[in-house]
Amino acid sequence: MATREPQTLSWRAPAVLTRLVFVSVAAAASLANVAVAATLGAKGGLPPTMGTPIMVVGMPKAGTSTIAAYFQCGNVKSSHYQCVGNEYCGVCIDRNVKAGVPPFANCGDYDVYSQLDIMGNCTTKKPLVKRGMPEGTKSGARRGLEPWDVCYMPQVEALEAIHSQFPNATFILNHRQHVDDWIKSVNHWGDLRERFGDCQISGLPAGKGAPGAAGDEQLKAFVAKHVLDVRRFVRQHPSHQLIEVVIDNPSAGRFMESKFNIRGTCWGHENNNKNSIGRRAWHHRPRSLLPRTA
Repeated sequence: MATREPQTLSWRAPAVLTRLVFVSVAAAASLANVAVAATLGAKGGLPPTMGTPIMVVGMPKAGTSTIAAYFQCGNVKSSHYQCVGNEYCGVCIDRNVKAGVPPFANCGDYDVYSQLDIMGNCTTKKPLVKRGMPEGTKSGARRGLEPWDVCYMPQVEALEAIHSQFPNATFILNHRQHVDDWIKSVNHWGDLRERFGDCQISGLPAGKGAPGAAGDEQLKAFVAKHVLDVRRFVRQHPSHQLIEVVIDNPSAGRFMESKFNIRGTCWGHENNNKNSIGRRAWHHRPRSLLPRTA
């Protein structure tokens, strides 16, 4: 008896059906992308377990502009260094703490405060004098602080007061990969280095941190202690969530997306020492959520 090799039956889908299946898969993928985009960066799209407001508690010149632009790109109501009108957040907080009232009373109602400190003249309204940044503000001819300038770092001086008002606030502790890079950025930003040397800060008294090798070591010790102090504070007050971000790490955008549900493409580099702008974050920022400067 003759035997034949078993044959596998084959069936070919009609070309029209193949095209329909391909279109359906492509449409489903497109809808999935739309759903992801709607979830990432939608207003109110922060993780439901995340306490607000979110406050940046690291140092100036460590990505505060980039962080502000990131949240604005994600449609989250955010301030950078101005809280209400032209008033700096640091001035508002300083006044409230001295008056014994909640530190953020009448300081705006933001979901994110990305720069709390003030180091300079907060009275002039001349933009060329202010130069647009509290740590870059120039009030006089000399380098450093003038007697009428304000220097206050709530992230150093007022964590207990902040906790009393916002016991569930989320803290962002922002770093650069290398502290030497941070010092270099401070040195190249106007007279900020001299301001650090003039300012009376807990852990960095006036006269410490001035330009020079000794001042470099004093600044490094100050920053290292501040990082440890913030970590210790959160351990002692576990109602807070602490998120540490290395702002110049290439994966910082993906890391921020994993924590805040805002697209990593919103992460850029604002206000670097060449005054260039992180184009993607700046281009996509929602204008309506920027602090008013009238």
